[in-house]
Amino acid sequence: MLLILLHILLLAWLSRFVYQKLNPSPLRWYYWPALAFKLACGFLLGMLYFLYYNGGDTLSYHHDAAALAQLALRDFPAYLKTWGGDYPEDVSLVYAAQPRALLTAKLFSPFYVLTGSNYWLVSAYISLLSFFSVFFLAHRLVVFRPHWRKAVALAFLFWPSFVFWTSGLLKESVAMVCIAYSVAVVLPYLLDNRRLVWYEVLAALPLLVLLFRIKYYYAGLLIPFLACLLIACWLKRHFKLSILYASGLFVAFLLVGGWLVSQLHPNMYAHRFLEVWVNNYYLFVEISKEGSFVVFEGLQANWLSVLQNAPEAVFAGLFAPLYVQDFTNPMAMAAVAENLFLLVLAVLALFVWLLKVKGHLSLPAFATLLYILTFALLIAIAAPNYGTLLRYRISYQPFFVLLVLLACRQGLMMWSRK
Repeated sequence: MLLILLHILLLAWLSRFVYQKLNPSPLRWYYWPALAFKLACGFLLGMLYFLYYNGGDTLSYHHDAAALAQLALRDFPAYLKTWGGDYPEDVSLVYAAQPRALLTAKLFSPFYVLTGSNYWLVSAYISLLSFFSVFFLAHRLVVFRPHWRKAVALAFLFWPSFVFWTSGLLKESVAMVCIAYSVAVVLPYLLDNRRLVWYEVLAALPLLVLLFRIKYYYAGLLIPFLACLLIACWLKRHFKLSILYASGLFVAFLLVGGWLVSQLHPNMYAHRFLEVWVNNYYLFVEISKEGSFVVFEGLQANWLSVLQNAPEAVFAGLFAPLYVQDFTNPMAMAAVAENLFLLVLAVLALFVWLLKVKGHLSLPAFATLLYILTFALLIAIAAPNYGTLLRYRISYQPFFVLLVLLACRQGLMMWSRK
């Protein structure tokens, strides 16, 4: 009981410390409610898996991290060797044959050592780290675009599915730490033409490496998009290029950069990518219940078939599921309600963008939109199961919600002026 109390006090101190470091922040009024929401989501995630599913990823991470923590307390040198891939025979691990998942469990294991293998305390720490990184990103956005304050707060701090699936003991929580911090580091240059801070860049590099280790397809898109966008922005400002020309250069750089990054993992090799991508779809179909996944009729491992299914895939990647067969499942109903609401907002945003804003986009906005659409296409085909899709889309969902909310805001401003 004393250990639990000490950790609660430490969590409170860390929360207060970060609040003071970022203060005064345009989002300071949202900090404590958003933090409470984040911690509550981490707790609800654990309750969902313990009581409703009675199994799943978070419990497997709990088992493996606890086993590694016990090894650390019993034989610390042997525990250190596990980080190099040497595991004692008497340590039973659920993810022994899944290196990326096992690495995530190893990342959680030091927290298990410190908390006495208390799932709920570790969940709070991971949720807190995820919240700090996302709040830092939101803070940076609003510092350079103060009029985005409410839209940024809703998209990054209070959008239900995003907050829920980046809380607690999940791989997505760790991935979001890497994504949010890395994007936040480059925002001063992208939005305000300020120099990158060298120590922030250095801190982001190992996080990007970690992201590649646990979610290589997240890193496979994020890294070339960020790198090519920085280069294109520099060229645009240095040579005073038009947005259209700079966007063309960005796409050209992205094709080259994407090919270079694809050489880092066998599943992304150009000659294997289509086959692995489509095979993933059929593997998910085999293990999913009927009605619980996106259906792509006649999908084959060739570009013509992919292009034919691309519109449906992008739509599913952004909005699925929009219906549910089991009306007694509260999680499914909540997902449908959120997606229907987002779809209505997106239709309004598209109307404003096409008819009022005349389709104009800044270079960062164009890159962000292309990132969202590309990721939605890839994820919807590679992971068509609705439950998996809801989790995997966290890498682009808040950016999409932000673009939608900003367009709706523009429309409201125009309407109010009239």
